[in-house]
Amino acid sequence: MASSLFAAARSAPRLGRGCNGSFARSCLLPRLGFPSAWQSAPSVARIASSSSSAVAEVRAGSETSETVAVQGAKRSHRLALYWKLAKGKLTVWVSLSALPGYFLAVPGALDPVVLAALFTGTFLTSSSAQTMNQIYEVKRDALMHRTMNRPLPTGQISRLEGIGFASATGVVGLGILSVGATPATAMVAAATMATYAAAYTPMKVLTPYNTHVGAISGSLPTVMGFTAALGTGIVASPWAAHAAWLFVMQMLWQMPHFYALAWLHRADYLRGGYDMFPLTDTTGHATAAMSKPYLVALCALPWGMSAFGAASWMLP
Repeated sequence: MASSLFAAARSAPRLGRGCNGSFARSCLLPRLGFPSAWQSAPSVARIASSSSSAVAEVRAGSETSETVAVQGAKRSHRLALYWKLAKGKLTVWVSLSALPGYFLAVPGALDPVVLAALFTGTFLTSSSAQTMNQIYEVKRDALMHRTMNRPLPTGQISRLEGIGFASATGVVGLGILSVGATPATAMVAAATMATYAAAYTPMKVLTPYNTHVGAISGSLPTVMGFTAALGTGIVASPWAAHAAWLFVMQMLWQMPHFYALAWLHRADYLRGGYDMFPLTDTTGHATAAMSKPYLVALCALPWGMSAFGAASWMLP
């Protein structure tokens, strides 16, 4: 190998003619069996260009994935805010309270379309009523520790957006109940929204008897299942007593529930400027005394139903 290199070196002047002074790069190395870097430069450039394009594509794909992820997170956060505005957990329970009446009074087989319309329409109309309540009370909610982080007081949802949401859910919900269930069901839902948003809500700062009005509003959804099954015929049907029983039971339960809640959060309610019976009760004894009649009536209600033949004696 050394002798061949030496021979090539000795012949360099003769081999270099016509190489334009680029002997080592263009003539010697190829003669020795080595590839010319000058000759392979275009290939290297093409490889570098391809690598740059691949890196750019990877970066673009990564940025697109990050953008999609960020947009998805924003949508999820927005949906969570509207879930809070609708008081989603409470609204689910309100919607469920409408179903037993339908299960009891439906004359034939269960209709899944009516059942779905009943639940969905009740959920939407309840969401609307809850939102209207918060729109009206946004300034007071901002003063109370338990409500100051709601979407409206924090500005995460604007007042205009809240009005739009309340309007849309109310109109769509009433439409679903009217078409998918019965017009009578939509009428009961409208009465629920009206008593909650237009009567109970403003009364909360005017009189401690607002709880009684709120209890009526909170009990009306139990009637909606019966009207979904029978329409206005519920009034003259054998199920009228059962509808009244569910309504009264729900109403009686709400009184001690809200009295206890008001007593536990009395400092917050005072900060918000609300008028509730338990707010001046420092020991809780007066609140317990106010709750007892409703609890006694609630316990007696099943016995009354059995005594009047509306239920078996297994109910109590």
